[in-house]
Amino acid sequence: MVKEKEAFVQSQSERLKEMDDGYNTLKDFLEVLLRAQTLQLSGSNNSSGDNENGLGINHDSVSVNHQPDDQRNPLLNQENRELKFSHVAGTIETEDKPRMKKLLFRATKGTTLVMFSDFDQVVLDTLGKEVQKSAYFITFQDVPHIRNRVVRICESFNGQRFDLPQAEFLHSKINEVKLQLADADKLRKQSRRQLRTYLEQINKVNTSDASTATLSQLEIMRWYVAREKALFHAMNMFKQNQAVYIGYFWTPAFEKERVFQALRDFATTRCVEMFNHNIMPPTHFQGNDFTGSFQEIVNTYGIPTYKEVNPAVFACVSFPFLFGVMFGDVGHGSLLLLFALLLVFGKDKLKGTPLEMMEFGRYLFLLMGFFAVFNGLCYNEFFAMPMQATWGTCFEVDEDTYK
Repeated sequence: MVKEKEAFVQSQSERLKEMDDGYNTLKDFLEVLLRAQTLQLSGSNNSSGDNENGLGINHDSVSVNHQPDDQRNPLLNQENRELKFSHVAGTIETEDKPRMKKLLFRATKGTTLVMFSDFDQVVLDTLGKEVQKSAYFITFQDVPHIRNRVVRICESFNGQRFDLPQAEFLHSKINEVKLQLADADKLRKQSRRQLRTYLEQINKVNTSDASTATLSQLEIMRWYVAREKALFHAMNMFKQNQAVYIGYFWTPAFEKERVFQALRDFATTRCVEMFNHNIMPPTHFQGNDFTGSFQEIVNTYGIPTYKEVNPAVFACVSFPFLFGVMFGDVGHGSLLLLFALLLVFGKDKLKGTPLEMMEFGRYLFLLMGFFAVFNGLCYNEFFAMPMQATWGTCFEVDEDTYK
């Protein structure tokens, strides 16, 4: 069942990706057609004396080789020979424009005219990355070997190549592409909504318990898999003796009776307490919300061995006090103290906010802010200024005493 749902979701995701690619291709095609209409380009064939294409526009271009006609192309020596021109259009990344111009100039010996028009906004490429694109329009003599070279060069770039219709069909083609673009966008959004609805249905937990009504089936499965992995990880550490598995574990003394009671529920399990062994027990400190952050600070330097004094008990006072000695300032310490009070009293309201990650050290910040204010009073500092300069002083100095 799960594999079938996974296969269906993967197939739908691939279809959505294909729809997005087709939609982006239609958007590029529409941009090219609109610019071709502006430049009055078409795919129609015209004679050399025909100027209906309107190619005299100031764009980045590769000019035609200015040699005499009889030296430039032998075909021009033939009288009454009609020259046919073709057009190729498409899109490339804006940064590839100079490279394309050089390749076309060298491959066709300067007999092509290239024009570029940058897109107004960035678009998505086939990989979904935002890039700046430009539309290109290439005009060349309709000779098979020249066309093949131009087409190969265009396809070598990471972009799209389109066939332009004739001038009289350009406007109707634009309207046709707009309709296709609207239909593709509608189908894409509808397919995305259907897939989302399907995922919400298979992820919904059918239960009457209000405490688990907000849970998702995916989250429950994740918990189940994590529990099963933990169980198998623990069972793999057992030693096998024929049909019996033997394992050793440590438990705090105050949890011993509860562990034994839990294991008595399994008829095939027997728990025996070991005595007179030479194995060093692991260190366990019973902590709470207040001492948890101080214990983590101590553990970064080293974990005490079994039955050693826990330094975190002393660090609960010494660490914030030494911080206050360094950070002694009534103004700055008050800001830290107010922030810590916000974390302490607003614990439940900070769920799901960026401040939730700082909730673990709220009591550490509270003591640090308190001792910073305390030492600031001793230092007579308020935002790095003497306090009498801010509020005056309550002491009266007899100047005659110091004369």
